Amino acid sequence: MGVDRSDQLRWARLTQGGQEIILVTQNGQAIRFSEEDVRPMGLAAAGVMAIKLTEGDQVVAMDLVQPRAQLLLATTRGYAKRTPLADFPVQRRYGSGVVTAQLSSRVGDVAAAKVAYAKDKVAFVSAKGTLKGLTVQSVARMGRSTQGKAVMQLKDGDRLAAIVALEGSPVAEE
Repeated sequence: MGVDRSDQLRWARLTQGGQEIILVTQNGQAIRFSEEDVRPMGLAAAGVMAIKLTEGDQVVAMDLVQPRAQLLLATTRGYAKRTPLADFPVQRRYGSGVVTAQLSSRVGDVAAAKVAYAKDKVAFVSAKGTLKGLTVQSVARMGRSTQGKAVMQLKDGDRLAAIVALEGSPVAEE
């Protein structure tokens, strides 16, 4: 795959055909589009643009939309929320997307997002290796343009870095 020097390939997912993809950016935008909007290309192609990014923004998460699932989102300062995927309209790829989080210096930027079910078990992971495991249903369910609630206390100089699905969860088995 042709990747520009300033870009990285961070995710790849096997699809069944006809699925929808959701991307989330560090600055709190999300876009949901059909995989059919991505045309087939040769091996050396660079791909297509999926979301318009503002200056300094970057994609921090990509996942496949699942029936009755939610988007679990976490910020660098340890705030999290879950929002029904039905709240994210299907668009054509390479739009600006919709607001997925109200961000501020208090909550930080979006660190990670994952499509999950309420019964899934996940771990929030900090950059310095602190883990906090919990079920998705224990995270507050909120609308797209909210900031979330604190779920993880972080030490000075640390930040939330990832959400990891734990074994035994349907999302982990994908």
